[in-house]
Amino acid sequence: MRRREFLSWAGRSWLTALVGSACAVTGPGSARSEDSSQTVVYVPGYKPRAASYQGQSLLRHPRLNKAVPRGYDGPVTMLTRVAGPEEPLRRALFPIRGHAVSVRGGVGFFNSMNRDNMLSFDPESLEMISLVSPHGGDGWVGGGHGAFTADGRHLLATERRRYAPFSGRPSDHFGMITVRDPKSLKVLATFSCHGIAPHEIGVMADAKHVAVANYGSTQPPGVTSKDTLRHMVEPCVTILELESGRLVHKIHAPDVKNEIRHLAAHSLRRTMVIQARVGATGDDLEYLRENQEIYAADFTARPNTVYLPAPVLRLAAGGNATPRALPISARDPLLMRHGLSIVYDPAFDEFIATFPTPHCFMVFDGANGAIKRIVRAVALGLAYPSGLALHPDGQHYVVTGSWRGLYTFRRGSHDLNRQATSNPLFLGHSHIVVA
Repeated sequence: MRRREFLSWAGRSWLTALVGSACAVTGPGSARSEDSSQTVVYVPGYKPRAASYQGQSLLRHPRLNKAVPRGYDGPVTMLTRVAGPEEPLRRALFPIRGHAVSVRGGVGFFNSMNRDNMLSFDPESLEMISLVSPHGGDGWVGGGHGAFTADGRHLLATERRRYAPFSGRPSDHFGMITVRDPKSLKVLATFSCHGIAPHEIGVMADAKHVAVANYGSTQPPGVTSKDTLRHMVEPCVTILELESGRLVHKIHAPDVKNEIRHLAAHSLRRTMVIQARVGATGDDLEYLRENQEIYAADFTARPNTVYLPAPVLRLAAGGNATPRALPISARDPLLMRHGLSIVYDPAFDEFIATFPTPHCFMVFDGANGAIKRIVRAVALGLAYPSGLALHPDGQHYVVTGSWRGLYTFRRGSHDLNRQATSNPLFLGHSHIVVA
């Protein structure tokens, strides 16, 4: 199938039911109370080729693959919709190397990761609405994330230049933020993110600024192979004025060897950043030789690579000066490998972040970034905790295992609500959204 034919493909409606359940959330809370059975969790699935349904490969099942055009041989991502206890799971396959999902006001958005498409979908039926290219044509790819503006009228999507050997000038590799119509994904405006390989974008509490996590990495100079470790140039967080696209602050990582990947941005005094350091297989032996536990290979890492310890960062703002990025780390460096999802809980002034490689998540003090609690998720039966989102009931948050498992915890106490756990199969993911 030609690329032009693929991008003009229109999704068709479908409905499929796979037996599963999501228990209603109960328990004490303080913020507000809602009928949690109406809450829906959306979870991507990176590896649908690893599973079958009714004796067929997921990719070939006609009730699942209606959005995938005939003859298409590119990446496919499954999306799972987990709703109330009386509603079965819904799943759909999309022709995209999907990463993070955003849902708001009756529309969902799926950005691709380093690939040349992105799409919108109906959150109820999972019918694909629009499938489009990045704004700049073949030289651009999706950055993996998107965010709705505070009023929900517009969608902000990160877009990257295709990975290429470092030219010698960082600005040659800067990515963009595209402002789009949420349903049609028509581009309404664009502005530079002033960083290399932008990934997660967050709208700040004032609704006037956005924060962008920029990997800061390229391919090594003169090297075109995709199998090499990335060349680190300028990992940073950029703060942009939404109305004008103006760069307000650019905060560089203290250690250029760490990619800046994710963030939870509330204000300049309440922003925490997830870093990741990637090494070649074997580079982690100095940390693992003293490990007294038997461990399996980390399937969340790319082939021939490993995640190495990297601290999280807290932005410290003072006056009109550019905020500083202060590193925060657990005493055990093995716990600081592969930070992934992070959220800010304003009710308790806490940040919560998942670390799938060491099977844990951590709670950080919002004021000073101190680690308040480390939860060993694997001890609770949840491996590779990855997706993380606050529950709209104001009382709980949801953590999902990369491969399977949906667990609910009480905000503030971080106690597991056993009545609100389930074990659906997700097939590998990084982030979730609760709507």
